[in-house]
Amino acid sequence: MTPQLEMIAKWNQTAKSLMLDRKIIDVEYASNQEMQDLTIQGRPLIFTLDNGTSVIVMSDDEGNDAGALHMHTKQGKYEVLPSLW
Repeated sequence: MTPQLEMIAKWNQTAKSLMLDRKIIDVEYASNQEMQDLTIQGRPLIFTLDNGTSVIVMSDDEGNDAGALHMHTKQGKYEVLPSLW
């Protein structure tokens, strides 16, 4: 296995261990206080999982600002949930 494939496998496993079989119990855009705590200007979407974990949609892996969530449904529909400014 190449180093790149090993890295992908590692992160796939990490993502699965954190999110697979979890239930989303809340979805909302960040509050003013959460934006301040994250030191960002955009208002990201935040998912709360049944174990209390918050999943925040960010623009990059450094958490520089809010990001958009692109979704493709089984019916072939395309949706975008934007970051709000």
